Amino acid sequence: MRPWRLESNVKTVVGSCLAVALGLVTGACESAASAEVPACEGWRPGDVVITEVLADPDGTDTGQEWLEVYNPGRTEVDLAGLMLYAARAPGAEEHAYVFASSVPVAARDFVVLGDTRAEPPEPPVDHAYGDALGALPNTGGVVGLRCGDVVVDEVRYAKARAGARASWMAAARRMPSTTTPRSAGVTRP
Repeated sequence: MRPWRLESNVKTVVGSCLAVALGLVTGACESAASAEVPACEGWRPGDVVITEVLADPDGTDTGQEWLEVYNPGRTEVDLAGLMLYAARAPGAEEHAYVFASSVPVAARDFVVLGDTRAEPPEPPVDHAYGDALGALPNTGGVVGLRCGDVVVDEVRYAKARAGARASWMAAARRMPSTTTPRSAGVTRP
């Protein structure tokens, strides 16, 4: 278990137990400790890959940042239980979002995840993570998907150019491009 996870659980359990001790909530210690156990199981590195990140859209970042995830497999996968995380550097100032509900990704298809606040999310975003990740760092950072201790995929990007997305190909090359994800039908230059 990573330190960030343990600290998060400790704070949650301590806070919940304190509330119980004060008589504000009953049974919170048991449910808080078990509520954060990953629902994902059996994921391996590369089962899905992050293919594009837009960390610095033109104008305001709020509600406009997104990332694209690709399923290279032959069967549909579901992101439920996986953790999406972002940080300035690996492990530093990490913010995370756990997929609590079903987010299917068809075989050899894409899903676009965004900080959209609208429900349902507006295209090209397929699933909104709201403000859980905070603003993606414009000066460079890391985004990834994790199942417990298994890093399914993680990408690092350099200083984002306003309005340009960073794309990764199989050779892990970074390619700036337009602000529309490929899943919306736009090809790379």
